[in-house]
Amino acid sequence: MEYTIHQQFPLLNFWNNKTQWMGFMKVQNCFLRLTIDVPNYPRMKCGRVSADKHTSSLLSQLNIQKEIEKLIKTDLTLLEFLESFSSLVVKSAGASSEVTKNSEMWSPDVYLSIINDVESIGLENIPFMSENLQEIHASREDPSGRIHLIKFSVPHGYPDSEVLVKCDIPVTSEEIIWPAKISAACNHFSKLLENFDPFWTEMDEVDAEVQVLDPAKPNRKHVHRRIAIDEQIILQIVVNPLCPRGLPNVQFYGPEEVAGSFEVNFTKNCKKWNSNFSIIENLKAVMSVDFPVRQEGSTENVTCVICYMYELDGDVPETICQCRSFFHNTCIQELYLNEMTNNVMKPNAVDCPVCTMEIKVKEH
Repeated sequence: MEYTIHQQFPLLNFWNNKTQWMGFMKVQNCFLRLTIDVPNYPRMKCGRVSADKHTSSLLSQLNIQKEIEKLIKTDLTLLEFLESFSSLVVKSAGASSEVTKNSEMWSPDVYLSIINDVESIGLENIPFMSENLQEIHASREDPSGRIHLIKFSVPHGYPDSEVLVKCDIPVTSEEIIWPAKISAACNHFSKLLENFDPFWTEMDEVDAEVQVLDPAKPNRKHVHRRIAIDEQIILQIVVNPLCPRGLPNVQFYGPEEVAGSFEVNFTKNCKKWNSNFSIIENLKAVMSVDFPVRQEGSTENVTCVICYMYELDGDVPETICQCRSFFHNTCIQELYLNEMTNNVMKPNAVDCPVCTMEIKVKEH
């Protein structure tokens, strides 16, 4: 039966073991875009027909929805239903002008191009596809077995117009020259996963071994980690995703004297960094410290003592008093401005609201 259906309705394609058919049906001078659910294929029993807004508008004007429902309940085969449906539309439309007036819709050539791309990727690798085919998600596995999603927004001018791509990789999509076609972009994505696989392996080890304060929920885009060293000092590393075992950019947050001591020590010993070893192994060797182990809910102990939150407008506490109180830079700056208003002024400094020790205020 599938062969006969494709002969008479070549723009319809089946999915999910033939229980769903999607595509176009040509009726006179226009194309009707349909999705037909056939849970009891090949028979239409308990079937359902849905359409895009242009086709729905046409069927509504022709006032044939009830007749279509009767056809479904008649328990025809899918082929018989399609033939009857086509005849019903032609008969109800009468002159072709009534049909073509509502035929502003996506080109069947675009549809066929998308379907060919999806089939080349493999339906088992398409976890989501919108009914109008304008949003398609594909999954790919990196060499370490991690699953990654690439999301496509398909323009009406496809494939002459490029698809828009979103994916979780440690560079922006704007930095990548994506192929215009979905299948080619998917293949390019697989190559990128191979390139970034060592980076994700390193970052996964960091997340598993030490107490990461930020990001609270790392994703595959994040190239930085803020790591607790002790109750006073936070270490931030920014890793090059193309050279993950190279020396990262490093910054220490905490009381000025203590953080400064860590910075001097790191600068002095950074020559020990060996790209044959992991990030964690190198940090321990260079800094000669034992990092606190990873704990669930580790951000609860570093909430800002002014606003009582960990994250504020995307920022996390960076300023630490010697009494081990944490502050957002924004909160400290607001405290400084309030003291200026009340004529309680210290040059670029405020008193800690917990212990009254002086805290330096960072410039905007």
